[in-house]
Amino acid sequence: MSRIFTPTTRDIKACSMIVEAIGSSENEKLTLLVDGEELKLSAQVTKELIRFISEVAKGNPVSVGSIETLLTTQEAADYLGYSRPTLIKLLDEYKVPFSQVGKHRRVAFYEVQKLQNQIQTRQQKAIRDLQKLEVELGLLDFEE
Repeated sequence: MSRIFTPTTRDIKACSMIVEAIGSSENEKLTLLVDGEELKLSAQVTKELIRFISEVAKGNPVSVGSIETLLTTQEAADYLGYSRPTLIKLLDEYKVPFSQVGKHRRVAFYEVQKLQNQIQTRQQKAIRDLQKLEVELGLLDFEE
């Protein structure tokens, strides 16, 4: 599970200086100098690194995780903002695949993200349906 990194004032200042030094080279490849050795980053890694550094420079908390990461049900529940028992019900309801480690469930991070998208889609549909029903019943007054 990835951890949320909350930048300090020092981190924000350092990342702001890096963003300023890099300028608008988002489509270019960066070369890092590590212990006197030049390391060339691909354009994709450069883009993501700049994105990360830019968010830190703004003072925003950031998190980086692997898609293959397996989460405990508690970690998945925390990520989604649900209780663990509610998450377990959602895993069953949405038929989310998980693995068993002894008696404990593990859920792939990308499956948790898919679940989050499915829940949001269902919520948005329910809101649209309610709005439609309110209009049909004449409960909404539209001022023109």
